[in-house]
Amino acid sequence: MVLTESSLNKLMLRLKEKTSFGENIRYSVPDLWNCFGYNGQEKFIDEKGITLVNPYNFYFSCINDFIMPKKNISTDYNKSVSQILCNFHEEEDYLGGDWIKKSSIYAMDVRISTAWDHNGSGLLEDCDENGFKETGTFLKTIALLPLLKKMGITTLYLLPISKFPSTTKDFSVIDSGLNDPMIAEDLTAIEEFKALVEACHILDIRIIVDIIPKNLPGDNEMICNAVLNIILDYQNNLGIDGAILNMGHEFPVELVNRIIDSSRRLDKDFCFISAKFFSGELELSSENGYNMATGYNWGVESMISQSNTYKFITGLSKFKSPAFVYTETPETPRIAAGEYGKLVSKFLTILNEFLPNSVPIITSGVEVYETKSLNTSLELNWINQSRWDIPDTLEAISKIKNQFLDTFTNPNNFFHVNFESPYTTAIGLAYIIEGNRWKSNENVIIIVGNTDLNNSREYTLFLENIRYESGNGSKRAWLLYSQNEWSHDIYDFDHQSDLQLSFKPGEIKILIM
Repeated sequence: MVLTESSLNKLMLRLKEKTSFGENIRYSVPDLWNCFGYNGQEKFIDEKGITLVNPYNFYFSCINDFIMPKKNISTDYNKSVSQILCNFHEEEDYLGGDWIKKSSIYAMDVRISTAWDHNGSGLLEDCDENGFKETGTFLKTIALLPLLKKMGITTLYLLPISKFPSTTKDFSVIDSGLNDPMIAEDLTAIEEFKALVEACHILDIRIIVDIIPKNLPGDNEMICNAVLNIILDYQNNLGIDGAILNMGHEFPVELVNRIIDSSRRLDKDFCFISAKFFSGELELSSENGYNMATGYNWGVESMISQSNTYKFITGLSKFKSPAFVYTETPETPRIAAGEYGKLVSKFLTILNEFLPNSVPIITSGVEVYETKSLNTSLELNWINQSRWDIPDTLEAISKIKNQFLDTFTNPNNFFHVNFESPYTTAIGLAYIIEGNRWKSNENVIIIVGNTDLNNSREYTLFLENIRYESGNGSKRAWLLYSQNEWSHDIYDFDHQSDLQLSFKPGEIKILIM
């Protein structure tokens, strides 16, 4: 096997060679960018988490110390993860690209999500006094990967990386502004993006890209051919794992099928996502060869005080294929800026990881309780006082999710938890652990949340239906997770074997019974 030249290795070596260029200058990064344990002798962290580093050594260390130890030297990481693993199997119910249905996704705009005032001037400069770029770049995105791994992210969704603003002539060209000046003399924007793809694939993170232009002239046939050529180029030369078709609904079905079929001849497991926002279109998308559609839940799920979240969950379980779930999108208001702010943001971020028949998307900024919409921001508030709260929470949650991933992603394992009344201010989800139906204990996982964001509550979980379906007769549970308690045994069952639990406002508990 002939391996393509490693852009990531080239990037790492150039950074190492230029380490002296980063000495005795002011260059800072947020402490959240250092989830790989960088400890250069110049490192200094202030009370806000602003961390002074040698930039060349910092990014070199991220690649050398965190990413490269996981690399197999005989593997070409500029191929899709499915092509690397060679694990695609023809199955009756599996459509190529269906790996997305077991993903946890992070959506980001490189320009904004990795923007930072590195010299502390109070301005966000395209080129600061030391020649460093303070808007986002592919290089700085690589430094985010340890944080994404900490949060359990398995797929990185990049908003358009084409030349900005997009025109009919340049929509297929990667924006040179995303190339970091630190290494721009040595690597092109394409090479730097390839390095990002390699880094993601080494860490078992897939990449899907929004690459479809808007307002293109010409007939559908011309546009279809242009779109297909872009996707094939990204597959052949960059190794992406999937694409979002923002204009797919404007094409005749036969043209969409041509795009999908041609791409999957190159990579059988290539993922296609349709940008559709109405529930009635989700089923149609799956029938047309898409793996998923973007979903419709923003503004519905977040109104938990009006019982809309429960109705939303009920609707999810009825779909033929999974839907994306998210607290916000790049275009919508931030949930942390609304009523109950951080409390409801954290509640739904946790809950979304376990909803039936769904795939969670975290829009960049959710992890730091950002209050400005992504498409109206220049940078994220990386020094929010609560900046570690969501990352630490997702680190704990993702371990539970990954341990029982087959359980949570099989809708047949899901059951509602019943309460005293349909109007009870609680949400309860139960899953029979995959392959453990009819065992008498430790075969049911229960996720329960208090949707009363003002008051502590006590709830009785009526478990008769769950016990009937699972065979579980246990009167002992183990608390896997809570925001407010350490793990411990729970024996608070009544004479009818129903479970009684107490909750703080907005608290979620995860138990195995």
